[in-house]
Parts: sequence; structure tokens; C-alpha cells
Amino acid sequence: MAEPFCPEMRKLLTDTAKSLGVPVHEKGTYLRIEGPQFSTKAASSMYKQFADLIGMTGVPEAILSREKEMCFAIIATVTDYDSWIGRGASFEEIKGVMARNLENTRKVLQAAVEKVPKERDCICKDALRGAEA
Repeated sequence: MAEPFCPEMRKLLTDTAKSLGVPVHEKGTYLRIEGPQFSTKAASSMYKQFADLIGMTGVPEAILSREKEMCFAIIATVTDYDSWIGRGASFEEIKGVMARNLENTRKVLQAAVEKVPKERDCICKDALRGAEA
């Protein structure tokens, strides 16, 4: 699980986003927390030291996908900057950002799904090789 996301799927999604003009960050550290929740200022400051992005999904999905030798990647969209930024985000602000994120995610997925290769060369398909007892 050192690399929980499929490198081929990640490249496909990031290349597709770029081709559509959807802003994308190709690298970063993702920290998964229990949710649903908004962080306290103290927790937010701590999380900021360990990760570039905080979310509430991705685990156990990444683990289960790898155990089934399935390719897995996430499109993690930012809804707010958490409480470390000095002010909280209102529900209306978050709702507006989520609507824009949803539209961009739809565009990326609609364009990317047609490009998913039939044959895989990634590590995912062989994740359990040698694990048989």
C-alpha cells in the first residue's frame, strides 16, 4: 500500500483534466480522517503539518481495491481550506464550490472513461502475486 493509487489511472485522470482545462495538482499527500466532520483549529493545524489535502474517503476503498487487484484512483476536490486559514467556510460557500467541483468531475470522468485501456500494465493486476499460502 505504499502507493495506494493506480499510476495508470492517475495519469489518465490528470492528463484528461489538463486537456479539458480543469485545474489539477498531480502530487500531494492525502490524509484521511473520520467523517463527516469539520476540524477544530487545533486539529486543522496538526493535519496541515502532515498533509496537503484532508479528506474523509479513499480508505478503505484503496485497500479493498488493491486486495481485489482492481485499479483505483480518486479525484479529490477541494471544498474549503479548513479552519487553519483563519476563518470558517459557510455552508453556502461550500455548496457553491461543490457544485463547480461536481461539474468538473463529470467532465473529466465522461472524457476519461472512453480512454481506459482494455489491457493493464500497472502493478494493480498483480498485487497479490506471491501472496498465496
